[in-house]
Amino acid sequence: MGRPFVFNGLAGRRLTRHPSQNGSAADHVFEVPTTLPLASLNDLLTIFLDPSHGSGGIRHVVNDVGGSSTKANPDTPVTVVSYP
Repeated sequence: MGRPFVFNGLAGRRLTRHPSQNGSAADHVFEVPTTLPLASLNDLLTIFLDPSHGSGGIRHVVNDVGGSSTKANPDTPVTVVSYP
């Protein structure tokens, strides 16, 4: 597979297609400086969409905050309401 597909839209939403071929998981969807002013990011989420063909996943939504999104919880949004 090639590079991840990325779309940035309203409210900071980002869709990625993680090109994992070996079942590895990415540490996070969003990586931002920890020095951001309070509530700089709002309504972030990640979701594992294809458990029948997918592998790997995401360990956290932003930096080390938020739960994991993997084959174990498909079609379930994992959200972070506000960061930091």
